[in-house]
Amino acid sequence: MFEYLPVLASDVLFGLSAALTKTTIGQSGRKKAIVYMYIFLTLLLFAGALILGLPFSFPQDLLLPYLAQIAVGAIAVIAFFKAIESGKVGILAPLSNLYVIFVIIFGMLFFSESVALMQMAGMLIILAAGAFIAFANVKKLEFEKGVLYLVITIFGWGYYYSFIKIFVVALGPYMCALFLELGVTVLVTGYYLVRKADLSLPKFSQSKSIFLRSSMVYLGTLLNNISIILIGVILSAGVAAAQPLFDIFFVHFLLKERLSPQKYIAVLVMVLGLILVFIL
Repeated sequence: MFEYLPVLASDVLFGLSAALTKTTIGQSGRKKAIVYMYIFLTLLLFAGALILGLPFSFPQDLLLPYLAQIAVGAIAVIAFFKAIESGKVGILAPLSNLYVIFVIIFGMLFFSESVALMQMAGMLIILAAGAFIAFANVKKLEFEKGVLYLVITIFGWGYYYSFIKIFVVALGPYMCALFLELGVTVLVTGYYLVRKADLSLPKFSQSKSIFLRSSMVYLGTLLNNISIILIGVILSAGVAAAQPLFDIFFVHFLLKERLSPQKYIAVLVMVLGLILVFIL
């Protein structure tokens, strides 16, 4: 039983992080929130790499795939923060899990991975539940606020988490995270500097919230990796598939966002689809 605690703790941290994203955007503005969150996260990864004595070498033959990876990652995260700024976290955070469908599709197309019948059924369930959550008014084909930006994130994360395995194999899981997050940080910061955005250091109280979110992402990632060692990839992914439930729980109590009963049921259905995809 205790071997499941790391991945459950990871779910809790990522759920809190989703709620805190909205808070940091409200306090510091979207651009500062995203830039400083990634700066803090990269510094934490650097510190961990130094403590662990990990090598900072990077294979030259991965340079072009690396540039594509961080470019897609930067676009996806910029779109995600834009979506969260304009819409409800309780809707957008669960919907962001639709990226797993594109991970499977890319895996089939580029890595010759096979998909079982139950996984196909899980994908259809996820799509159906996601479509219901995404629409504010089905008859008028009106989407919930932020959904159109989130579509960019879903496609981007589908690519990002499909091809990340190339870098995990070459660099190891920790240094892979460091190099990719560093690259995304540089691109996102550079993008906003070109746009002449105000990136002055936030107030101390605001910086604390941003650093807290960065720490949650950092610890959540480490705990998920520990879980993979303890119980394996499949079981870890299966437990992590319940992430949308933690998202709406913390959003409900911390941000006081309320969804319709039908939307809550749709999130539960989406979790069922995710479990079918990851476990069966």
